[in-house]
Amino acid sequence: MKLTKSKLMEVIKDVILKEIRQLTNSQKIALGEDIVEIIAQDVLKIQTLDLRNSDELDFYDLPVWEIERALREAYQAGYENAMFDYEEDMSRSEPAFVEEQEFITGE
Repeated sequence: MKLTKSKLMEVIKDVILKEIRQLTNSQKIALGEDIVEIIAQDVLKIQTLDLRNSDELDFYDLPVWEIERALREAYQAGYENAMFDYEEDMSRSEPAFVEEQEFITGE
């Protein structure tokens, strides 16, 4: 069986989701902070978000398209996290089935 790129991505996603499920809330918060740091480094070319008490090191001149891209990536990361949490909540809850007779007659 040949492994396609989409199948590989699905397997990777499943492995990552399994690992995320095992994280505590504080670890999830730390992961979110890491994602923000990665976006700052990759998109905005900012080495660190730590305060360094220097105008040269703490202020940046950025074009709006780079700021827009960083905001879109942050939004997407938040959206994906929210969808993951929603799917997790839905998988844990019991489905609410209505008896067929009750649904039809209201009894």
